[in-house]
Amino acid sequence: KKKKKKNRNEMNACLLLVAAAVLLGAGADAFENMNGKYFLSKTPKATGTFPTDFKDYPGGVEYFDVYHGPIQSVYSEVFWTQQENDLPADIVARFNGKVMAIVGLEIDQVRRTPQGDVSVPITAAYNHHHDTAVVGKGAHMEVMSRSDARFSKVGREFIRLDKGAAWVAVEDWPSPAGAPTSAMFSSGNGGEYRKSFHALAPPFVQLVDSPTRLAGAAMQIDTWNRDHMNISQHPCPFVPGPVPKHNLAPLTGPDAVYSGLLECPLTTRIQKIVEGGLGFNTTYDAELLPCGKACAHAVATPADCAAAVRQVPGLENATVVSSTVSSSTVPPGCTVSSSDGSTVHAVFNTNAQSSACCGGSGAVAGALSSLVDVQLRLSNATHLTLSGPAGVWFGVGFNASLMADLPYAIIVDGAGQVTERKLAD
Repeated sequence: KKKKKKNRNEMNACLLLVAAAVLLGAGADAFENMNGKYFLSKTPKATGTFPTDFKDYPGGVEYFDVYHGPIQSVYSEVFWTQQENDLPADIVARFNGKVMAIVGLEIDQVRRTPQGDVSVPITAAYNHHHDTAVVGKGAHMEVMSRSDARFSKVGREFIRLDKGAAWVAVEDWPSPAGAPTSAMFSSGNGGEYRKSFHALAPPFVQLVDSPTRLAGAAMQIDTWNRDHMNISQHPCPFVPGPVPKHNLAPLTGPDAVYSGLLECPLTTRIQKIVEGGLGFNTTYDAELLPCGKACAHAVATPADCAAAVRQVPGLENATVVSSTVSSSTVPPGCTVSSSDGSTVHAVFNTNAQSSACCGGSGAVAGALSSLVDVQLRLSNATHLTLSGPAGVWFGVGFNASLMADLPYAIIVDGAGQVTERKLAD
């Protein structure tokens, strides 16, 4: 066959999977772990030992290799594509009509060269996460939306895909032995995937009837600086490549050991949700309520009322004056009022039967500051002020932390022109 000329900026790589199966019969030949020694932290007060060498698994195990891929990418590309590969023919034939018991797996990412497999440094291809499944002849893989009615029955047995989709093993016919027709392996893997121990504690295993294929989707970022990194030599020193203008990763010096392409643009701006002591989140979406309707998340105590007021954007540094009343002229539960934003009054009304409504305050104001400053004042009209860096565009999306939330947004371009937009995912 005619050889295809390769682009020097293209990376060809494969995930090498080693699945260890329980040996049926006499003990197997001893073999070394593919990725060397694994280290586990001991569980407090735990008794017994946990084998971290597959050769030490009780009863013995044997293994087989599967090349999964290929993965092809160019610099700065995020590769996130589902792929499916056949298991070795001898393994498929051996377990046809039989059940395989898998105790664990090991993974490496390699380039296949005339000199043999060469591991790809994590600094050249950063593995954000990957999901893997072993699929039997009685099942097939199907892409479905997470809004699909069938998806609600899947649990965590699926491979994550882009745009909120999922790759799910769908059973075509049941196993005659009553065993699963597919097995999912997802251990929250990321950059540590080579040295994480992916194995089950004896005597637990994952069963697959008549396994035939390996399915998976690696999500990874190409950070290989082709001009200054020779990934065929080991070790391969990392050299930063081109990065976005607002990159915060160091480009020189002893701390320049990772690519700025790995920085999530929402790192310092995502909403942090901390579970509250009353069983609901301490931060939640604001809602406008008609008079007399109770809040979905009621504040139960005066102390919780004062704490909630201090979390209101723009009131973090205000002086909070707390009081408790039992009145039919004050709305039930927790209310807050302020005339200037520097001093606020948090009132907790213990009279749950009060029919009084909020209102009559004249104006409400708030502010939020991050990379962009936002000031909002509500009275007879709405006054919204955005402040950001000069000469570049900036924007604010409302009631959202992800593009997938499809927020309403206001965008200011580098010349000061303002547009309203409804964002898409």
